Amino acid sequence: MTRQIIFILTITFIGCGQRNTVVKGNTTNDTLHVFFPINNNLNGNIEILTEYDGKLFAAGKLEESNGELISNIACWDGKNWLPVGEGLNGNVMTLAVFNNELYAGGTFDKAGNVPVKNIAKWDGDKWTDVGGGTNGFFIVETEWVNGKKTFTRSINGYVNFVATFKNELYVSGRFDRVGEVSAHNFAKWDGKRWLAIGKGINDNVRALQVYKDTLYAAGAFDTIDNKPFNHIGVLLEKE
Repeated sequence: MTRQIIFILTITFIGCGQRNTVVKGNTTNDTLHVFFPINNNLNGNIEILTEYDGKLFAAGKLEESNGELISNIACWDGKNWLPVGEGLNGNVMTLAVFNNELYAGGTFDKAGNVPVKNIAKWDGDKWTDVGGGTNGFFIVETEWVNGKKTFTRSINGYVNFVATFKNELYVSGRFDRVGEVSAHNFAKWDGKRWLAIGKGINDNVRALQVYKDTLYAAGAFDTIDNKPFNHIGVLLEKE
């Protein structure tokens, strides 16, 4: 017979200086699950989480934490949300660790005070450009606050996914150039230079995932390298 127990727990968070009552724990087989916030003071929308340098990084459209400016990316050190340098000036859609550096992709043209194009890397101390970034596909992004338009800008060649595979960084989005290389919505970075992959992908990629030594893509596309694919396909297999 399965026993179901409802627990009501009162937990005091000494480090955060707050007291929270958590009413959770709908359990079976005497297993207790407790849910609680790690910090209530990170303002904005989180798109992606990843671990780097022993910290949890969160990115998306983020504004502040405890009154401190957080420009779309922050890290959690176990007690507080902290800024990552001076952050990124646009939406962050994706994060990945490659060659011991954190790569961020999205719709931005500055990383701190460094001019970039939709992709940048963080080495634990500073932001740098990634080979000239991506460009060639224009969209218009409009920011609204409380029903009022605050700004409109044109975005050139955004990045929506980055993934590591076979010791290289693979990038997807909507672009037709990476650095000085012609590449259609899909390319790779080997740590020093950009490389195109075949004829690329003809529409938006919404997911990149490595599974059993194979890199898969899924999205709105119907051709990869000018061959027909129905929204999901194998991009590369490990040799």
